[in-house]
Amino acid sequence: MKAKRIVCTLILILLGLGFQTTQAQKRKEVRDIIMSGNEYFFTEQYSKAIEFYYRALVLDSTNAYANYHIAECHRKIFNFREAEFYYGVVAADSKADFPLSKFYYPLMQKLNGKFHEAIDNFDSFMIYAKEKNFEDKAAFIAKAEIEKKGCFLAISQLENPFGEYN
Repeated sequence: MKAKRIVCTLILILLGLGFQTTQAQKRKEVRDIIMSGNEYFFTEQYSKAIEFYYRALVLDSTNAYANYHIAECHRKIFNFREAEFYYGVVAADSKADFPLSKFYYPLMQKLNGKFHEAIDNFDSFMIYAKEKNFEDKAAFIAKAEIEKKGCFLAISQLENPFGEYN
């Protein structure tokens, strides 16, 4: 009976070690794919970088770095729908350390015509940004205010498209 317990314990330990090794290999593979994507990203070959970040996300869909950088790539090639999706993933992740995702997410919503959602998220960004420290913080808070006003203007123009000529 005691021998059976020892054998079961050893099997569980070995399975646990095997799982950890597999996880470590997966993390290394994701890191290597992201590094390849970075080579293209930093040379402004965004479409090519997207391919690598996407491959990394297939292996680990929760990787904030890959999600943020694929969003950046989509934004820079003017694919705002995809950028909105990936910025939204990062902005919703409380552990992610990409504060600008909370600015670019509502900006992409605005560019996609989701003005009411963008207004709410610009407000959330401004509250969030006041508590955080990041580069050009004051400039991004000011930009958020301007973009929010632009949302209000767009809504008013859509409600009265012919202006005074009604």
